[in-house]
Amino acid sequence: PAPPMVPTPVAQRISLDGIGNITAPNTVVNRYGLLKTDTTKGQTLLTLATPVADLQLKPSDTLLLYQAQGAQFLSYDTSLYGSLIDPNGAGSAEFVSVERVDSSTNTITVIDSCGGLQLAHTGLRTQIIRVPQYQFLNVSTGASITAPAWNGSLGGIVALLVEDTLDLQGKIDVTGLGLRGGQVQAADSPRLSQGGDIYRSPRRNDGGAKGESVAGFTPEYQLAGQFARGAPTNGGGGGSALFSGGGGGANGGDRRSWSGVGVMTAGSLPEQRAWQLDPAFVANRNQLTSSSGGGRGGYSLSQAIQDPTLVGPNDTNWGGDSRRDRGGLGGEPVLVDSSSVRLYGMAGGGGAGDNTRVGGGSGGAGGGIALVVSPRVVGAGEVLADGNPGIDAQNSLGGGGGGGAGGTIALLTDGSPVSLRRIQARGGDGGRVAASGLATGGPGGGGGGGFIQAIPSSSTLLNVNGGTPGYTTARFANLFPQNGATSGGPGTIVSRETFAFAEIPACTVSDLAVQLKVTPTSTTGRTAVTYTATVYDRGPTLASEVELYVQLPETSEVLKVTSGNWRCETSLALVVCRQHALQSLTDHVLSIDATPPLARSTALATATVRSRSGDPDVTNNVAQVALSDTAPLFGHALGGGIACQLTVVPSESTPTTLAWLVGCWLLGFACMRRSASRARNGVSS
Repeated sequence: PAPPMVPTPVAQRISLDGIGNITAPNTVVNRYGLLKTDTTKGQTLLTLATPVADLQLKPSDTLLLYQAQGAQFLSYDTSLYGSLIDPNGAGSAEFVSVERVDSSTNTITVIDSCGGLQLAHTGLRTQIIRVPQYQFLNVSTGASITAPAWNGSLGGIVALLVEDTLDLQGKIDVTGLGLRGGQVQAADSPRLSQGGDIYRSPRRNDGGAKGESVAGFTPEYQLAGQFARGAPTNGGGGGSALFSGGGGGANGGDRRSWSGVGVMTAGSLPEQRAWQLDPAFVANRNQLTSSSGGGRGGYSLSQAIQDPTLVGPNDTNWGGDSRRDRGGLGGEPVLVDSSSVRLYGMAGGGGAGDNTRVGGGSGGAGGGIALVVSPRVVGAGEVLADGNPGIDAQNSLGGGGGGGAGGTIALLTDGSPVSLRRIQARGGDGGRVAASGLATGGPGGGGGGGFIQAIPSSSTLLNVNGGTPGYTTARFANLFPQNGATSGGPGTIVSRETFAFAEIPACTVSDLAVQLKVTPTSTTGRTAVTYTATVYDRGPTLASEVELYVQLPETSEVLKVTSGNWRCETSLALVVCRQHALQSLTDHVLSIDATPPLARSTALATATVRSRSGDPDVTNNVAQVALSDTAPLFGHALGGGIACQLTVVPSESTPTTLAWLVGCWLLGFACMRRSASRARNGVSS
């Protein structure tokens, strides 16, 4: 076994990116590449479609592999259009570390200490993101960290590893950097009213464009149809003809409570009466709807003055298109419930409002992803991942765009509260309709709220609210300004300690080492001693799922374990301790009070540490220490008990020897009674 290691001084253990100081707004700290070919689980070679030199990689760099899209969904022309069938890789993510880079072949080889890649990844859909590893990171007031906007292949994600403390006085801001909103498109021929009774269509005459989702965007929608009101997974549906509003995108919330009709907000008495005439209100047992996900877009074209508290939608007295319930449906949340938390898809984009030539509004983009792994996050700053608002319709011949969904924020600490001013992933508001006369189309629905995973301090503001619906300025707007558009549903907040990387597979590089000592080094009989195991994570990255085994000499009795952040179990003379993550560049101590073993003048204890992370030097993962006993006790049978005797019997002193034998017999008898009592109470003796 390796001898006890001499710990490397902390001053010599430097993280790869040192101390970071961000002083300018809109600073990009990640670098982004695109995987070219599919990979399989266990593979170590990544071939890029973008120049590997752009990533400027070196050995032990950490990469985040993230696939945003690829989900499969129902494409039936019914209200179930767009329901998620299978994520099919969308939302899959893992951390890996670089072993070497080959610019001539445009490839990256990742470390194989964890058995290679933990997941399969799809070529031309998976980003390869270089994640900086800071020892400390300071973001000054007025400064911010951001990312390039998602462009269909790359961007939209900020990912940080900070070994000690993130002091955030400024912002981490990924607002509107997620999946894109549906873009308004001019109809290619005149249209008649009373159409749009469909959920998907390849013809732009039938409605607005759908928002981008975890299933894809226009190319993936084209086969079934990228226009009209059906919502493709978490993307908002486009407003159907004529001139209805687009639906909001989705991210957080419980998918099981999704119906696509959003949340009916009714502040005034006229609004309450108007909602009672809505078909979704009636279908909901005459109650206001409270669907998760994105909000529904507003009604189709009306061209007459009526009282919306008395004359409901789908009534020809409104003229135009009878003010029908044809707004784009809100997107479907990507989470089943909060117990299935993991980094999943980007926030969905809002659907576009229906449009003839220049009237309608495009949908807003969803928020991006902000992922921070740091033991401590402090400061007066904020992390923002809001969805963008839907674009307003410029006149009555178009519907407003749906709002983008709030994004994803994961601030993963060692259990310490995050003491920031604000953490927010709010849905974007729906687009308005600038109507100046009698006619009006439908406003856009609000985007659904996002997802936040953090342990907040008591003063930190958390916000995953859904966006509010747009409104119309038509003449009856004072009674019912939302004109059928609904709010997005609230998102999801998880405020519990989880795995180091939020259940994301991680194979990073961490040089773990252990030291073991015993105090005092020499004892007598059964006089207790203290073993101290110190685990060092020498970096460059925190170690995940760490296990420490301390095997004491056989017949030693563990009296007390002082574990700190370790979670420990004891079985006879073996102590097993675990932590989800060990911060690098620091020491982690465990102490054990125990009795010496019987019948041994010299005995070895062994400490072994291991983790799921790749360890470049395993020779320092085992340490031993010797304990000497100048007068060990021996046990042998004596009647119904256990007798003991010293290795050296006191000379010429029969009474003394007899006293030792009687005392040891009584000790053995007492030990037996204690063991029996502990066994009866289910305690290991």
